[in-house]
Amino acid sequence: ADAASKLQQMITRKVFWGQAEVILFGKSLAEEGLADVMDALMRHHAPRERSHVFVSEGSAKDVLLLDPPIERSVADALREMATAQTGLNITMKELAQMMAGRSGAAVLPVVKIKSDPEQEPFAYIDGAAVLKNGKMIGYLNGTDTRGVLWLRNEIKNAAVTVSPDDSQGYVTAHLLRSRTELIPHIRGGDWSITVRIETRDEILENTTDLDLSVPEHIGRVERALENEINRRISAVLEKAQKEMNADIFQFAEAFYRKYPKEWNRNERRWDEIFPKVNVALETKASIGRPGLTGKNIFNKDQR
Repeated sequence: ADAASKLQQMITRKVFWGQAEVILFGKSLAEEGLADVMDALMRHHAPRERSHVFVSEGSAKDVLLLDPPIERSVADALREMATAQTGLNITMKELAQMMAGRSGAAVLPVVKIKSDPEQEPFAYIDGAAVLKNGKMIGYLNGTDTRGVLWLRNEIKNAAVTVSPDDSQGYVTAHLLRSRTELIPHIRGGDWSITVRIETRDEILENTTDLDLSVPEHIGRVERALENEINRRISAVLEKAQKEMNADIFQFAEAFYRKYPKEWNRNERRWDEIFPKVNVALETKASIGRPGLTGKNIFNKDQR
């Protein structure tokens, strides 16, 4: 607030937070802690609660000084990438809810700068920053971030490429819709959670020797999709539970809703309980649109 008031003394136009659609935190500030900054942004009447929030891999200033190749400004480019929903899309309201939530953990998309000798540098979104108690404690790569989206029931736009068993080549499936359900269990002193995922997909590309008009071949692709989804989820679970001890999947909220009394008794022990929560994955992928042709008719080797 003090910095904003001093800035106002130097410019002729009124500083109006209501026009800010993108909020970008630098790495050093995120590591120091975002609690005080979020308090100011949420307390002020002007900032939009639907503004998109990001963390830069380095200095936020370096990102904002870039000249994007298509959009008018870096802010416009980041906004469009966020609304495309190919990765994390976190608003200021959602960040505030995660930071004030029962687990105290949050995730934010990371903005990186792509440098290439043949073109001007540009900003893009890749991976996620993990926050605990308001401070950034680590990064997740792009694949792990997709696992977070599956667990949080926030996956909207995804293309998954797999190589089915006993086949050569790859099949790429596009997600039509997905639903993730978290089912917590407490038996004695054991805390566990069942993750039930159901997806509906369409085939975008088939470079294998499989004829996808054959139900048996479709089944092999579906099993490969299920294994790939489970692999991504298991990888990010390992990092979140064992390396970071940060409940970025909102497991705490699921346990509270089903077992409020048990949760209230064990809330202060969540950092001790979360790494030991056993997670069972039940993934069901179905392909509803294999395409008009069962196989690649342009590949002579498959004829």
